[in-house]
Order: sequence, then C-alpha cells, then structure tokens
Amino acid sequence: MTPPPGAQPLPGATADRLQAVIDDWVAGESNIGVTAAVVTEDGTWQGAAGQDGAGVDLVPESAMAIASITKTFVAAEVMRLSGVGLVDLDAPVTGYVSVPFDTKGATVRQVLGMRSGFPLDPDDTMVESAAEDLDRSWTTAEAIALADADGPRQNSLGATDYNNLNYLVLGQMIEQITGEPLAVKHRGGASTECPPLLLLLSGYFVENTAEMLAPSAETVAR
Repeated sequence: MTPPPGAQPLPGATADRLQAVIDDWVAGESNIGVTAAVVTEDGTWQGAAGQDGAGVDLVPESAMAIASITKTFVAAEVMRLSGVGLVDLDAPVTGYVSVPFDTKGATVRQVLGMRSGFPLDPDDTMVESAAEDLDRSWTTAEAIALADADGPRQNSLGATDYNNLNYLVLGQMIEQITGEPLAVKHRGGASTECPPLLLLLSGYFVENTAEMLAPSAETVAR
C-alpha cells in the first residue's frame, strides 16, 4: 500500500535543489516556463520558473493547458457514466452522439481504446482555422466538423490507431448525455446522474484559441 504524502514541506535544502533544476530548464531555453511538484511520504514541494505564453510569470498554482492528458479524464468520465447506467460501452457511439462521418458501427468501447477506425483527426485544420480568428471559442462539435469525412483512415475498425478524433467524439458524447459542457463537467459541474470529477483543467482544445497558438509553458510532474 502506498504511504500517504507527508503534510510538511520538504527540507529547505532539498527544495532549493529542486527549484534549481527547473530554473536550469528555463535558462536552457528549451522551455519558456515550467511548473513542477514533488509529493513523497517525507513531505512535498512545488515550484515554478519562467513565464506562460502571454508573458506572465508563473507560480506553482498557475493553471496550464494539459493537452492529451485530458484524455485520461474524458475516459474516466465515460466510465463513470457507464457505472451509473447512462452509457453502454458495447453500444454504437452513434447511439449517443451524431457525427459528420461514417463511424462504421464503432462502439463506445472501441472509441475509448482508439480502435474506431475514424478518419484522421482534424488537428492541422483546427490550427489553421483557429489562426484566422484568435478570439473565437470553439465547441467540441465545431472541432469534430473539421474532420474530412471522406478522407483517409489509417486503420480499419478494430485496429488500434492513436487518433484525437476519438476523444473529441467522446467529449461531445459526455456533453450530450449530461447536458453540460465538457469543461464544466471536469471542473465540477453538478449532475444528479453522475457526480463531477472535480478536476481543475479540462478541454482538449483550449477555450481561448490565441492561448493555444501562443508559445505554451510546459507542465512537468515529478
């Protein structure tokens, strides 16, 4: 059994050495900004160095985009919905959400496992479209609509292929079932059917597209 984290801060000398490490990361110009945390049974430490994409000095509490780490939370929310009977993992995903391309009967379970055979994800198109209007806020449905329905598919249904489009579809499915935006669900939006995850960050595409296109600070967890 993993011991609980210590409540006290790590010793000052240890904290100084840890801070020096992330200071060096930023000084080396490979990262413009870093936040980090260490949690052990002997104590904890958190620190920050550098700036975010807007030039604001980072602090340990700075909220930053977590990109594909969001997939973990989307999957967890789908499993919670399944656990309370609102999602059948072996049912076609189109039973819960409509998408502008042929899913070929892919089930929720297959979409979770990236075995859907969906068309290639629209990431490149998303960046190009976002650059045209940096102040625009995109919905999940709008991002999915950028996928080329008739475009190439790297793999057929049942074969594993890392594809962001799977989790965009799952995010929209969560919104359809709960009646709440995905960001609200992850940040603590209440639901009588399924309690919230009470997470701080959410959304595969950040709500401010200017933030997405600006140089981003790297979040490092230790």
